[in-house]
Amino acid sequence: YLQTLASLETTATKTNDAGLTKSIAEEKMRVIALMDAAGGGQKHHNVVANADFSQGEPGKTPPAWKAEAESPVTDATLVAEGAERFLRFRRLQAQRRTNLLPEKEIVIPAKARSVEFSLKMRMKGLVPGKDYNTHPGAHVTARDARGEEVAGAWAEVKQDTTWKRFTAHFALKPEAKTFQIAVGPFGAAGVLDVDAIKVEFK
Repeated sequence: YLQTLASLETTATKTNDAGLTKSIAEEKMRVIALMDAAGGGQKHHNVVANADFSQGEPGKTPPAWKAEAESPVTDATLVAEGAERFLRFRRLQAQRRTNLLPEKEIVIPAKARSVEFSLKMRMKGLVPGKDYNTHPGAHVTARDARGEEVAGAWAEVKQDTTWKRFTAHFALKPEAKTFQIAVGPFGAAGVLDVDAIKVEFK
């Protein structure tokens, strides 16, 4: 239901429908409050669907993940390497806002005071960006009921590397209701491999 509301909110924003945007924000607040009262609606661990990229077919976009913006992400595919599966971005040149997000909105548990995020990444042929978000990796944010960012952090790859775990963590304000993850090259280029995403609320 929250996912449907988020889709309607995008449409309302595009059409500059202030009344509908306000109504959707109020409804999201109502639903999130109900989920909070029920204990957050999910466990504190493993809240990201297909976080290890074990689901889906090699050569295709992983299930449960979507493009960050309207522009299609054509260079992100599942890769099988022996028994391992992971997500690969093969980016020849920087493209603004062509990263991936989990399709399912992540609700922050009611009593959570902080969040710890980590993922494994491997990088080859890194060409840092010049104009915006210069390094690949993950941008994680906490958002209020209106979808506005209230806190965030980066886990970035700043040089070529073999598989390595990168982390990010920050405190959660009382108004933080949802948690968003964007994974990708951002303003950089090169071959970025991503695997084993973990989120823990404390």
